[in-house]
Amino acid sequence: MSDTPYRKHKLRHGCTEKPEKESSAGNRTQVLSIPCCVPYPYTTTEQEYAAECHFVHYNSKYESMEAAVGHADGLAVVGFLLEADDAPNPTFDKLVEGLDGIQKRDQTVQVTAESLSWMDRDDLHEGSYVTYKGSLTTPPYTECVTWIIYEKPVQIGTEQLGLLRQLEGLDSKPIDRNVRPTQRHPPGHSVIYVKQVKAKL
Repeated sequence: MSDTPYRKHKLRHGCTEKPEKESSAGNRTQVLSIPCCVPYPYTTTEQEYAAECHFVHYNSKYESMEAAVGHADGLAVVGFLLEADDAPNPTFDKLVEGLDGIQKRDQTVQVTAESLSWMDRDDLHEGSYVTYKGSLTTPPYTECVTWIIYEKPVQIGTEQLGLLRQLEGLDSKPIDRNVRPTQRHPPGHSVIYVKQVKAKL
């Protein structure tokens, strides 16, 4: 994962996919919301994970993320499940280091591509995932998101998880549980399970 000049990464605090205006013409901004939800808000299995973080992308046919939110095909959000473990995840440390700049809600800090190296694993991006049409996880819950949730969880240390939970929540207290209640999937909307298989040569 190279740190190229045309790609910016923003670490944003809050269980939100709140749109942001672009700060540089011609550059697409990828916003990483973390921790998005504690615990994670989806029930594809009976297991409940410690948290989930989101990579938020907007459709390039719209001029900005703010504009894209107004359309059903506006956003794509890739979710990674986080599972607590006694041993820390060294590749997650770079991301945790950025938390000092986002202790309060709606704060944003620049991070390097190296801070995202924890997701650069074959067993993740070549693994199974679910995808479906859905909404933002915060008011006004706009139905503008194509969700992609990877099945394989990422293990992080309990100490690293604790640092995530020290961030300020809606009540100005450290995050305890900021997950949205489970929503019934609307009729006519499909949840698609994708199992990726390597081709045999």
